[in-house]
Amino acid sequence: MKPSRNNDNLNNLRVLVADDDKDILTIIKFILHDLGIFQIQLAENGKEAVSYLQDAAEPLDFVICDWMMPYVSGVEVLRLVRKKHPDLPFLMLTAKGAVRDVAEAKAAGVDAYIVKPFAPEEIHKKIRGLVRNILG
Repeated sequence: MKPSRNNDNLNNLRVLVADDDKDILTIIKFILHDLGIFQIQLAENGKEAVSYLQDAAEPLDFVICDWMMPYVSGVEVLRLVRKKHPDLPFLMLTAKGAVRDVAEAKAAGVDAYIVKPFAPEEIHKKIRGLVRNILG
């Protein structure tokens, strides 16, 4: 069980953000900073995300991941996360908005799903929701 955290201590949260679009990484990093979250690991493709997940010295508090990335897809990253960390909150970002795609992500265990393009306020709201669940 994770230690309880209060809203003043969001800077203790550890987040992995994986996306092959550097602009998206920048936007998400800015949003996380705005929320007071500064321990952010960035991955520019699925292979980097998997490598970080396997080698991380400290446990993560949540993952934000694009679906369509080079080398390893976001759904493959999600499946790996679910095998090792079944309760780790996972937010999927994707241009894939069809019902079958959402169903596939949910079947793989995604906690939240945002279709690109998204408004910064939308992702801000989803991240706040994940953080509320983490903090209890």
